[in-house]
Amino acid sequence: MPEAVISVKGLRKSYGELEALRGIDLDVARGEVVAVLGASGSGKTTLLRACNYLTPFSAGEAGFMCTRPVQVGFTSRVISS
Repeated sequence: MPEAVISVKGLRKSYGELEALRGIDLDVARGEVVAVLGASGSGKTTLLRACNYLTPFSAGEAGFMCTRPVQVGFTSRVISS
């Protein structure tokens, strides 16, 4: 598989006792098309917001293109190597 432009490892997000994301692993290669499908309230938007660093996540890491992975407790949306 070509190098991933989006890489998510062990991503978790909780809202109180509700666990919206449970250990999501995802790699998306350049040119690959991915659809995220699921019922209302299943975590689709939470996953996309976590990948864009718009929603802090509870555990795991997410990296986009050539940036280093962002881990729990991130403080900035701009990450450089």
